[in-house]
Amino acid sequence: MLAWHSNTYNIMAKIKPFKGIRPPKELVELVESRPYDVLDSEEARAEAGDNEKSLYHIIKSILNLVLLSMIHESMKALLRISESFRRMVG
Repeated sequence: MLAWHSNTYNIMAKIKPFKGIRPPKELVELVESRPYDVLDSEEARAEAGDNEKSLYHIIKSILNLVLLSMIHESMKALLRISESFRRMVG
C-alpha cells in the first residue's frame, strides 16, 4: 500500500483487483499484438492494417487520432476510442 502523510491528512491508496478480459478463442489471432513499448506508432499502424479488432487501436490509441489542436476535438477523439473499446469487448 502507498501512504502519504502530512500534518492534516492521512490518505491511503486503495488498490482493488480487477478481472482480466480475454477474447473468444476464434478472435485471438485478430486481437494479438506486441507490447506497446516495443514499437512506435508507425509500426503499430502497419501491423494493425485494416483489422478493426487489433488491440493496437487501444494500446496505441494515437492510431485513431488525428493531430488535434483544440481540447474539444481531443475529447471527442477520446470518446471514439472508448466507443471502439466497448464495441470490441461487447
